[in-house]
Amino acid sequence: MKSKKILVVFIFLILLSLLFSVKVFATYVYIDQETRLHYKVVGNEITISGVDKGITKVNIPENIEGKTVTTIGMGAFDGRNDITSIIIPNTVKYIESQAFKGCENIVELQIPSSVTSMDNLVFENCKSLKQMEIPCNLTVSSTFYGCTNLEKVIFSNGVTSISLNNFDRCPNLKEIYIPSSVTKITKRVGLDFKDSNITFYVDNNSYAMNYCQDNNIRFVIINGEKPSGNENQEQKPSEEQKPSGNENQEQKPSEEQKPSGNENQEQKPSGNENQEQKPSEEQKINEEQKTQGQQKEEQKTTQNNNKNNDKTIASGSLPKAGLKYGIMPIIILIVIVSVFFYKKHSNMKDIK
Repeated sequence: MKSKKILVVFIFLILLSLLFSVKVFATYVYIDQETRLHYKVVGNEITISGVDKGITKVNIPENIEGKTVTTIGMGAFDGRNDITSIIIPNTVKYIESQAFKGCENIVELQIPSSVTSMDNLVFENCKSLKQMEIPCNLTVSSTFYGCTNLEKVIFSNGVTSISLNNFDRCPNLKEIYIPSSVTKITKRVGLDFKDSNITFYVDNNSYAMNYCQDNNIRFVIINGEKPSGNENQEQKPSEEQKPSGNENQEQKPSEEQKPSGNENQEQKPSGNENQEQKPSEEQKINEEQKTQGQQKEEQKTTQNNNKNNDKTIASGSLPKAGLKYGIMPIIILIVIVSVFFYKKHSNMKDIK
């Protein structure tokens, strides 16, 4: 009988520890009322997990409710074709897998220098993306998989390791800028850049230059100078600003705009303006009263909506921390009870 009671207590403790792990370590998804961003709270840090549908321009703040935004979560903006621009703050350190997957209408995205890690397939199928500057090591693979319009990639000074596997399935890629700080370049077997249209821009006597020579890859020595690619375009307007000889014709309309002498007659009061203004003032008063009533109704509806939106939405999944630290009490309990049963059983044998 005692052993059965102990077994029941043991099962009860296991269930209690499971509930404890779910309740304490489970994450909830919140919605920021100003930006309509979805986010999770992990300690004193914020992980962005999405945004409301219909928002095309996303501006991620540095802080939400006094906590720092440090991570853009896995698949946060996955499949959001309607988004045209995303601004990432300097507080973000990590960008998880498939964060911007399928954002087909983003042409350019600036990754801040604070980012230290990017996972696989971050920009998968971002088909409008043309240029990217990467501030961190890129040792994963397929970061730009399916970026069919990507033309230029610039690695910031300080990057030390690059995997060329990230540029597979980028048929229009033409320029890759590699600083002298890079000391390791890797690629998978079978990925060949010898016959491609890609040119590597490297520093003289750098590791990247030696790598290009050893692998028969086209390269240009720039010694730290990174041409923007728009220099010629920027110079064109200066040439077009030269006098073309038609400036006098363009200035003629300004001369024709001189008062013709009949404007004063048109500006004279007709004598009926005061009569016409009276009913308009009464209409304004009525319209203001109507708008005030409408504003009160709108305020009520927005308050009701905010009450509904303030509710937290359970994510339905445990984070890694929850799984790790939630299972640990169970393992400890199992060990303790196992030892207890073993000693109990051995004592029973001794008595017999």
